[in-house]
Amino acid sequence: MALAPPELYARPRALLLPRGERAHLDPSRIVAAEPWPAPRRADVASWASRLARLGVRSFLVRHRLVAVVREAAPGAEVMAYSSCPLGSSVPDVKVRSAELAIEAGADEVVACLNPSLANSGAWDDFRGEAERLAKAVGPERLVLCVSSAITGQAFVRALKEASSVSPSAIMVDFPLGGEASPDAVSEAAKVYGNVIASAASAPADRVRLLLNAGAARAATTRAEEVLAA
Repeated sequence: MALAPPELYARPRALLLPRGERAHLDPSRIVAAEPWPAPRRADVASWASRLARLGVRSFLVRHRLVAVVREAAPGAEVMAYSSCPLGSSVPDVKVRSAELAIEAGADEVVACLNPSLANSGAWDDFRGEAERLAKAVGPERLVLCVSSAITGQAFVRALKEASSVSPSAIMVDFPLGGEASPDAVSEAAKVYGNVIASAASAPADRVRLLLNAGAARAATTRAEEVLAA
């Protein structure tokens, strides 16, 4: 695995500016998603610890890093993603990956539903993925990711199918897969009350747009930079 450049985990220079010179986003509305790829567990621990000191209370990482983040950021919510972040894994793999995340100590699992099923109209299979995941880990511990690669009215139906299992939240897109659009977030917020928007590696202004569009929280791989902006 290629190592991530050190600057992904280094303290951003902007954090050294006097506090009065910055207008901060509310850190409680930020989900700090693991920068990719993560080179070392110690780097992830340092990253999580710095963000916890900034007030971030939610993290999203691979299940192998759940214990690292929990130790580095005591009391924070630790989510783990299930299998392929783009949703293309077969259901058996998604379910087992979700179970492994819970076994590793994750508070919640983020699992992406297969967008190709929705785009092809295979709604029984699409809904079946959601139902199997909810049964495996419990809906209260499940965040279902619905991709805005699902087009047109199929996106709205996909949101409704995902919401039918009463997950903890619905995430629009995925931090390692891409940034959600404000329109997609707005549509999701009309369907479900608790929406997490993927900001991926977008700058702070884009994060604000997603939150203003109706997201309860935004997941970003650049949490330190976003909070410093």
